[in-house]
Amino acid sequence: MGWWEILKEWFLSLGEKHNVNPYVFGGIYIGAIPFFFISFFWMIKKIKNKQSVLLPVLLTSFFFVSAYLYLIIVGKKYSHMGVCFHRPNGWLWNLFY
Repeated sequence: MGWWEILKEWFLSLGEKHNVNPYVFGGIYIGAIPFFFISFFWMIKKIKNKQSVLLPVLLTSFFFVSAYLYLIIVGKKYSHMGVCFHRPNGWLWNLFY
């Protein structure tokens, strides 16, 4: 089994493990990485220049937890956490679930 198959199997298992769409979860998970680093280095630059770091810290934090926010909102595994959202049956909702 090559590295590509291992990576593909791991990627698709994320959705099964958390009971969410693996492509959406993986897209958010992988897609947030460059935005995390951009906001992280922006935060470092602001710290060096002794400027306000509120927005860079908020953005860095958001991109760090964005995939897990998707799990909390959409995933069934985390319904015991008290996060109970009404899940409509429309076509738009089904794109993300």
